[in-house]
Amino acid sequence: MKKIIALAGTPNCGKTTLFNQISKSHGAVGNRPGVTVEKKYGALRSDPDFAVVDLPGTYSLASKKAEERLTGEFLTGGGADCVITVIFQRSRGHRRQQDLRRIPKVLRCLKN
Repeated sequence: MKKIIALAGTPNCGKTTLFNQISKSHGAVGNRPGVTVEKKYGALRSDPDFAVVDLPGTYSLASKKAEERLTGEFLTGGGADCVITVIFQRSRGHRRQQDLRRIPKVLRCLKN
């Protein structure tokens, strides 16, 4: 069974761009929040034993928006073996991104 690496972060912080670079997939990228509204899976280019999941952006793990709720449930429900949090450095929601850092499996925070 493949190990799952999840990409998490706020909307429009660069998760899908990173996903496209490290996987064999081509997710749609847009310069606006809300482009990714469901989970997308791809194989890790460098190691076939890993899969990468591009999650919808979220400001909170307990959001009321459907796509953000999907992300919160996936992350808190143990859907990933490892979580990489992508942070847009100039985001006004930077303090809200702290919520994503509370997930025990966070490997690294990447600043875009």
